[in-house]
Amino acid sequence: MEMSALDTRILKHCLEHGVLASERDMAAKLRISPSTFSFKMRRFEDKGIITAYKYRVDYAKIGLHQMAWGFYRLHFGRLTPKDAMAKLLEYPQVHVCLFTTGENNLAIKAYSDSRKSMEEFFASVKKDFRGALGFGNACFVKRQVKGHNQPMDDAAPQTAVDETDFRILSQKMLNPEMPLREVAKKLRMHRNTAMKRWARMIEDKVVMKKTPIINPDFHREIGIYLMAVNLFSTRRPAERLAQSLSALNEVHELDILDDGKGGEHSLLAVLRTADIDEYYRLAGRLYSDRKYSQETSNMKSKIIITSDSRRHSYLKDIGFGELAGK
Repeated sequence: MEMSALDTRILKHCLEHGVLASERDMAAKLRISPSTFSFKMRRFEDKGIITAYKYRVDYAKIGLHQMAWGFYRLHFGRLTPKDAMAKLLEYPQVHVCLFTTGENNLAIKAYSDSRKSMEEFFASVKKDFRGALGFGNACFVKRQVKGHNQPMDDAAPQTAVDETDFRILSQKMLNPEMPLREVAKKLRMHRNTAMKRWARMIEDKVVMKKTPIINPDFHREIGIYLMAVNLFSTRRPAERLAQSLSALNEVHELDILDDGKGGEHSLLAVLRTADIDEYYRLAGRLYSDRKYSQETSNMKSKIIITSDSRRHSYLKDIGFGELAGK
């Protein structure tokens, strides 16, 4: 399918803002008619450009207060990158696994309920993969500034759901297209209960957005073909550089790191660009523009070669009882 300028604009908007809003509201923001927007979205689905949808959740609000990144060195010959990533994703704490350039060429993004349990998790990975993975370093996240191209809620993390909410959320993440009436029927509750609770989770930004999954063949056209992890060391408090970086549309995720315990870096950013040339231009801007360079003492770049994530079963695997300490 040939992509027009309007097609690209619609897809970029949906990726950045999600599709939780009504089609009428989304069409108004794009300054097109609701019928045009609806036609384009159905065509993207029919032509396999949009292959699925996925809900993005603020995990801190369901009790997973500690987020961290772990970096490892894969010893080639012991495990293939694909096998190593698949095994790491078997841990319920691991949400995303990346194979990257650089010495420490495997990265995981993990969630847990506390710093202590996260440290125990990293220790178990180190033990289980002895001989196959060399441990590089762990970066504990102090505050997430931006996630899935959206500003994160600055409110103090707290569990904002109960077990009923959790069960509804789990079902919707397993099957994003399941209507709430079917979710209610499956969970044996009144559909009005499911609808009210779902609406509240969206209003409270427990559910951040619903994102279309784009066929990789079209990633370059919409500007997300190349992804990289950039680690920054800062001259002054990391919040100043974070404020500048968060305004960049290429910054898909931005985390302020806890640099108190052996932390070499202060910020971690996941960047998305159309290709390597655009990435080099962005990196050059970060080095040359004083808005960024005067706050940065060092920057380390890791190009993402391939990535994988959990198959929508994250909440189901953890279970509400564990989060609630039952």
